[in-house]
Amino acid sequence: MRGKFLRGGAFLALWLLCVHAGCARQKYYDSSSLTILPGRGIPNVLELGMSLDDAKRATRDLRVERNLSRSALLVQVPSLGAGWSLVGDATTIFEIYFYVETGERHVEFNGPCYRGDVAGGLSFKEGHSVTRQDVVDVFGVPDDPDWDVDSHVLSYPQLGIQFSMGSNEVSSIRVVRKPPAGRA
Repeated sequence: MRGKFLRGGAFLALWLLCVHAGCARQKYYDSSSLTILPGRGIPNVLELGMSLDDAKRATRDLRVERNLSRSALLVQVPSLGAGWSLVGDATTIFEIYFYVETGERHVEFNGPCYRGDVAGGLSFKEGHSVTRQDVVDVFGVPDDPDWDVDSHVLSYPQLGIQFSMGSNEVSSIRVVRKPPAGRA
């Protein structure tokens, strides 16, 4: 009888340890079913205006580090291929970078890449690369007056999204708030 009690107690202790340590709470390790909304982020997972605490609860793998100047926090969510910085006393997300797989490896993000979609029809699922022309086909000619076909950034401020190019492929997606109506 005592042996069954000890085994049951050991199992309960191990289960509680796993729950407390977070192994039972991992939530987003496969971003392929998620969709980024321009000007918002990923609804209920990682979106603009969300507090750091809310993002930590929603993603379960958020990491925070101080940068060398100690004036900013560098924040990453490895399972989503996402990162951003918080400057000063900021505690809410004002921009999010999602890093995607290209033929080139990223220096600024060391982890899995975002493998989901962007609303409108762009897919970054494994094996897909998104070209400059794909972005222009979905979002139109960028709003930047200095834009040309060789630009490294395709910016759509009215939509709240920007695409950085590596060669001819999207290497990262930056989501920012849309400007208030009537402002550019």
